[in-house]
Amino acid sequence: MAAVRSRRGGSRLLPAALAAVAVFLVMRFTSSTQCQLEHATAVGGGSRSSAWPLGSSWFPGSQPLPSMTQRCGDKVDEERFKAYTAYHPSIHGWMADQHPGVLKALTELQHEKCIVGSVGEIGTHHGRFFFALAATAAPDEKLLAIDLYEDQGKNIDASGGTDTSKRTEFKKHAHALGWPEGAITILSADSTTLTPANYTTHGFPAFRLFSVDGGHAYETTLSDMELAARIMHKGGIVIVDDFVNNAWLGVLDGVVTFTRTTKTGYVPFLWTCTKIYFCHRSHHEMYLDFVRTKYDCTSSSSLRPPSYSIGGVQLCVVDPKQCTWSGLQ
Repeated sequence: MAAVRSRRGGSRLLPAALAAVAVFLVMRFTSSTQCQLEHATAVGGGSRSSAWPLGSSWFPGSQPLPSMTQRCGDKVDEERFKAYTAYHPSIHGWMADQHPGVLKALTELQHEKCIVGSVGEIGTHHGRFFFALAATAAPDEKLLAIDLYEDQGKNIDASGGTDTSKRTEFKKHAHALGWPEGAITILSADSTTLTPANYTTHGFPAFRLFSVDGGHAYETTLSDMELAARIMHKGGIVIVDDFVNNAWLGVLDGVVTFTRTTKTGYVPFLWTCTKIYFCHRSHHEMYLDFVRTKYDCTSSSSLRPPSYSIGGVQLCVVDPKQCTWSGLQ
């Protein structure tokens, strides 16, 4: 049994039985209807100008966000990354110790393959995972932090807590990590009301890395994933937190529905330490082969068989017993 702390300060347990149930649900889940997302009752009661039918897509076709000029071989700033690694336990948040290393490895692969772009997150809280993302960014890869911040009245499921000091804490940690004022765009918004146009308005090229960790209700998770898939570089990676977490089954429900119904082409390739990583189908083989060489995707007494598929697509599953959690969880 692997235990980590929850967002309520209690224990969050990920026993073998829960993992088995989750995998069974994922493998068995089918969707026969193409219902439509209605955002009028989503977080904050906001609505997009036009609701997206599940499975609607801009693939194939033109990308709504422009790509950065292609280049290859950017290096992760080792000093910045080491400084973050030493500092992050002092940031309040919920992240396994393994994830910064995963992000660094995937970034190095992306830059080797000439994949560059913006880096961002919905649901930054105090920035623990966001600053891991930022620590991998090249100097000209733009950074975007989205949260409700002071507007916690719209946080209908209280995911991440409802303290109104999040912006203050986030900026405090940004300063401590050496990020100058203005280096990070901080956007206070209900993510369910955003469209790709909001990102182009702020001048963001297509995203290389994007984390979804906002509202944990089914509708919000699904909405945020659909939006993320539409703002990505074709070689980009979308990361969703709290899959699987028994306190937030709406995330599990949203992820499975997205995988079964989306036509964005985004599919999972890695599930490790409660986060599930997605890429475009065109890059799935590359990412899956890479993580299989880097991580232990083998079976254990609690997770069998050694490889799983969601929506007919294989992914690497890392035994949660390999995850460790330190600092202010």
